Amino acid sequence: SYVALVAATVGVLTVPVHLAGYREHGIIRRLRASAIPPTVLVAAHSVVAVVISAVSSAVLIMASVLGYEARLPSDWPATVGAFVLVAVAFAALGSALGALLPTARAAQGLGVLLFFVFMLLGGAGPPMEVLPDAMADIAEFLPITHAARLLRSAWLGEGWEGTAALVVAGMLVVAVVVALWRFAED
Repeated sequence: SYVALVAATVGVLTVPVHLAGYREHGIIRRLRASAIPPTVLVAAHSVVAVVISAVSSAVLIMASVLGYEARLPSDWPATVGAFVLVAVAFAALGSALGALLPTARAAQGLGVLLFFVFMLLGGAGPPMEVLPDAMADIAEFLPITHAARLLRSAWLGEGWEGTAALVVAGMLVVAVVVALWRFAED
């Protein structure tokens, strides 16, 4: 859950703030005058977000293993694949938010709100089993819940949780379409 939260936090707090700020200050519009399409800028920010998520997750895992004797993944290829899908999906979500929100300040406000919702309802805060029924029902609609399930199942050597993988992949596709559509209009 914490590894999923790291990827989600980078996706909803860094990417949309930068991209919305670029739109707000006319940088995206100015890029049109150059040979660099806005999609290259969005892709570059997404790659940086995935790298930051990977490094941050590696530090988190090392601290967990050294400080709390946590187990390393049982199935490394499945875990790495699940992580890449999760990190790219949340970077894409951040790109879509950055494309939709009018200012960097709005993106930051929404990012902080999403961070707390993701932390409290996505499994990184209180265990899902102790959440009231209404909150557990809301958690089922959050992408972080499915991202955490996908990572957890891969980590424990159970393969990919099919529904969770579909939800995360669906979020990725929708976010990419929204970001491309919106940046094409700018």
